[in-house]
Amino acid sequence: MAIIKLVSFFWGFAEATFFFIIPDVFLAWLVLTQKEYKKIRAAVSWAVFGAICGGVLMYWLGYFIRPEILIGMLDHIPGISQAIISDVSAQIEKGGISSVFLGIIKGIPYKLYASQWGYYKGNIWILIACSVFARGGRFILSVLVTFFIDSMAKKLFINWEHVKRPVFTVFWITFYIFYFIQYPL
Repeated sequence: MAIIKLVSFFWGFAEATFFFIIPDVFLAWLVLTQKEYKKIRAAVSWAVFGAICGGVLMYWLGYFIRPEILIGMLDHIPGISQAIISDVSAQIEKGGISSVFLGIIKGIPYKLYASQWGYYKGNIWILIACSVFARGGRFILSVLVTFFIDSMAKKLFINWEHVKRPVFTVFWITFYIFYFIQYPL
């Protein structure tokens, strides 16, 4: 279980900073491959903790680093552009850190909200509180949807156990193709 916790933490941290593949991929994989719910709950918790730690780092980078340097660094991450960064800045100006919940719906990376909140010198404790709900809520939703699909597919398809891993792989490849069409590399 230690390796699952480590991977979950570092994936959450990495995606909250400069990695672009969401932890939901690993968490959903665990749903399909692990039979112990305790391991999946622990993985979600550690992914949230990693994401919050990464968000805090991004907050401090936004707080202390000159905006043009941070924007230049973020703009090199696949799926992030100057336009998305400007959009997040406008959302933060208008709605504060609660805009992070809009990012979940729009597919905008959390790292942008955390760094912009730092840039605007927002309260770090508010960021952490919102992050618990925004990141935790999305990770839990991903796990529950995967559980539901897996349990329904077991009932509907005789060979589900043999094809679920390839289906999983095709799903995430397709997901990222469409994501990068919407938010180009």
